[in-house]
Amino acid sequence: MPTGRLRTFAIPALTVLALMLSVALVTLTAVNRMTDSDPMGSLLVAESLVDRHTVFLDGYYPDVLQSLSTRIEMIGGRPAYLFPIGTSLLAVPIVAVLHLFGIGVVPHDHQIQIGMAAAAAALTVLLLYLLARRFVAHWTAAGLAAAFWFGTALSSTGATALWSHDYGVVLSLLALVLLVKVLRDRTWRPLPWLVLALAAAVVIRPQLALLAVGVLLVLAVVWWRAALVVLTGLAAAGALALVAGHQLTGEWLPSYYLPQRLSGGEFWVALAGNLVSPARGFLIYTPMILALPLLAYARGRLARDEVALLALSVGWPVAHLIAISRFPHWWGGWAYGPRLMMDVIPGLALATVLLWPTWRARLCPKVAISAFTLLSAAGIWINTVQGLYNPYTRFWYIEPSVDLESGNVWDWSYPQFLASEGGHEDRLERSMAAPPPLRPGVAYPPEAPELGFVGWSTGFTSPGISLDSFQLGPSALLREDGRRWSEGSSARLVFALTPESLRDVSGTIRIPVDLLGVQRVEMSLNGTPIYDSVVGPDRAIITAGFDPTLLRGGENRLTFTLPDAASVGQASDYRVIAIALKQFTLE
Repeated sequence: MPTGRLRTFAIPALTVLALMLSVALVTLTAVNRMTDSDPMGSLLVAESLVDRHTVFLDGYYPDVLQSLSTRIEMIGGRPAYLFPIGTSLLAVPIVAVLHLFGIGVVPHDHQIQIGMAAAAAALTVLLLYLLARRFVAHWTAAGLAAAFWFGTALSSTGATALWSHDYGVVLSLLALVLLVKVLRDRTWRPLPWLVLALAAAVVIRPQLALLAVGVLLVLAVVWWRAALVVLTGLAAAGALALVAGHQLTGEWLPSYYLPQRLSGGEFWVALAGNLVSPARGFLIYTPMILALPLLAYARGRLARDEVALLALSVGWPVAHLIAISRFPHWWGGWAYGPRLMMDVIPGLALATVLLWPTWRARLCPKVAISAFTLLSAAGIWINTVQGLYNPYTRFWYIEPSVDLESGNVWDWSYPQFLASEGGHEDRLERSMAAPPPLRPGVAYPPEAPELGFVGWSTGFTSPGISLDSFQLGPSALLREDGRRWSEGSSARLVFALTPESLRDVSGTIRIPVDLLGVQRVEMSLNGTPIYDSVVGPDRAIITAGFDPTLLRGGENRLTFTLPDAASVGQASDYRVIAIALKQFTLE
């Protein structure tokens, strides 16, 4: 091969390889994980298929099924995974190979999930590049692929666990790449693969049926014979899926696929929330799409096929938005940003490459491209930096649970993408009910209602500090008996006193603690420092003397500053901890 041709091939190949390795590395190193959320269970189904040739999970111990909680539904009296089976089917060969090396799902669920998510991320950025390359030059295609992965929910959701979204997006992008080839080359050859990609996408994410409908409409307009082929293929695939599903579960259609799931919600509230709320607003967490009108103005006229593709790339996300806004649980539970809108990001990527200006000598294209670049940079900070590496964006929806306090998705005073340790503790303290007054001289355990904990761990079940590898089993989020670990580099303890009880305080606080190594502990009472010492390495009794006049009738605040707090360092335990309070006595 001549040197020039080799260079022409090598540079794009190396660029794409670097992109694939980059997104895989980010997925593998992200701090925030959601492997214990809805995705937990999909690999058990794969393992059950490998070991017992069934999708039912009654072959597992009761404590494993207990850990799956609401992810389980009963079908004919047998436990089954509630969510779509498509990801489980994809995982079957991987789980089978791992079994050859003695690696099972129960002790390694987290690691397998993240490994498959990293592979999905690499495939996603590759397909984003291939889609863009059909319309724009190499470096532009690489830049757009990077922007759409790092600057959207493809990173902030896709890199946190093995969501069904992950491979749904891969198959959606593959379908769009094949569709573009069919239209541009007027070739029949990709049609069987297009049918397979669309059918598999729907098995993984039933919401992607909207993409299949959109593809059929595009083909019906521009090449009706191809539309008939795809329609026939999808009908055959659908019939096969129904028969296979009935053989596996005894039901023709799983409950997750039924339209009743999209009933009972507040549509207009959900629609606004999915667009502009500070915790789930698609326009806020995917800001580069705000540049699409500018790109459209700068681009000018499109060919007939491109107009049809543009209609698909805009109409599909709009239809999807309307569908998920009918869902009662429209905020998507424990999540960061617009998780439920991740499915349609491939469509918006297609719209972007279709509208990308081809003539940049004029001012308007330069303005449009500059706006897109700046907004993409904001999206990268929101989704990759904050969404994957700021642990307080995860704590934002855990404490308090967003499913119990769904109004928090509208809280502009503390939006999720600006979550921080101080902001988290302030919100907890504002929302915390006033504790009942405590009595001086009484030793209170951490479970006592008289103690208000702000910035302390909700707890993990473990005989120690939860240093063991993650395993499916009794809920890892249960409070530890007899102690409460600090969370982060600061924590607060709120307590109340009656005016009469102030006379019984001599001026001493005693706190028996366990420690994560040697820790420097600083304490202040109602803003005044009262203690600064190094304690450890395993346990200690912190004794702090203070002027009793610092106390006041009503609410008091004891603030801990813990500069040596450290990460537990385990996949299942994302906490940064320092001390564990075992008792509190005010004398």
